Amino acid sequence: MDKKLSVFLVSRNFSNSETPSGWFFLIYKVFEKKKFKIFTPTLSRPPLRGRVRVGGRGFREKIPLNILVGVIFFLGLLQDVPCGSGEFEGRDILFYAGFDDSIMATFACGQKEPVRTEGGISYVEGKKGRALVVGYKDKVVSRVLFYSKDNINLEQGTIEMWIRLIDWSVENEGYQFFFSCGAEKGTITIFKQKGPGLWGRIGMYEKGESEEYKLVDGKFRDITSGKWHHIVMSWEKGGEMRLYTDGKLCFQQKIPEEWHPNYKMQDWYAFSIGGISGWAKEMEGLTAIDEFYIYNRVLTDAEVKAAYYRP
Repeated sequence: MDKKLSVFLVSRNFSNSETPSGWFFLIYKVFEKKKFKIFTPTLSRPPLRGRVRVGGRGFREKIPLNILVGVIFFLGLLQDVPCGSGEFEGRDILFYAGFDDSIMATFACGQKEPVRTEGGISYVEGKKGRALVVGYKDKVVSRVLFYSKDNINLEQGTIEMWIRLIDWSVENEGYQFFFSCGAEKGTITIFKQKGPGLWGRIGMYEKGESEEYKLVDGKFRDITSGKWHHIVMSWEKGGEMRLYTDGKLCFQQKIPEEWHPNYKMQDWYAFSIGGISGWAKEMEGLTAIDEFYIYNRVLTDAEVKAAYYRP
């Protein structure tokens, strides 16, 4: 592909969407298959005209470059509408990773490819297909990071995943992270606390007048080692943080609006699946994570229950 066109397509995020770019190349293949002698799709030096043959009769027509640019622009507009399509249409999903075929996201409104992986990638049998293994073992951290831009909404959203504690218990001491999105002084996190429990957290690490961090912490209930559990965390600015275990609401609390992470999402910010704190005692152990979703809105109780029973 011509380099300039390639850069343009990537800038419109076509590289991460199978649909718009697929349409473009399908159109080109149709022209090619039917031997329509039209200029090659390039933004460098296209011919000023081409020949089209229809039923043995031909005619010449000037085909200006702006037609191609217009097509690409139109496809770009399609990409900017709510990005769910196919099985994701109408479900307000920003990001989904099933981990069955590769470490790349199965679907993403932002970038599908990880920013980086750490500690090597391994898999185990999942809740559906295979699952990603993250954790901290023998002083090695295993995690994967994806760009946050367009893949998560800080104002409101829901994180859904299946999780299985492979070789540890919620009673263990030490920290470990299963989802973490933060920059500057704000955070949205699902993690193992220093003490017992699996927790969800949202807020600001900036201390207030009471010298306490502006954080809402909640605890997931009934998490046992060796068993698959469906966990969900939702948040809404000016609303609540909610936590669910296996389809049941186990925590809800109002988020003071001034506590909500209010930093602007930068292009280079990333969220992590797996990880350690780096500032406190780490907990050794491995965890399987499968069917990982990020939604653009808060799911209702009924929707969370339906997700739990999803085949």
